[in-house]
Amino acid sequence: MALCASGLTAFATSMLLRGKFSMEDIQNATLAGGVAVGASSDLIIKPHNAFLIGMTAGFISTYGFARLKAILYDKIGLHDTCGIHNLHGMPGLLGGLISVLTTASVVDSQ
Repeated sequence: MALCASGLTAFATSMLLRGKFSMEDIQNATLAGGVAVGASSDLIIKPHNAFLIGMTAGFISTYGFARLKAILYDKIGLHDTCGIHNLHGMPGLLGGLISVLTTASVVDSQ
């Protein structure tokens, strides 16, 4: 569900931010949903939550490729040739945060 949602969101966000589909955005951001949901995949998450996680990851990853990549290069000289920050960094942080929130909600309900 998360991979499907990140793929759909990557197409929509790429079109909104660039005015066309960018293969760099789409190829990488479609995987961002899997990265984000990976940390909490063994916990009890409902399909709509996985879809929301995938949408969020797809958006932040595509935004990173479309806008943030140039800003990071100009401000701190970060030249991320493979897009590791946008594909694994930001969705990984999102996945960690979701994992903490999911774990906290399961512990509180018992």
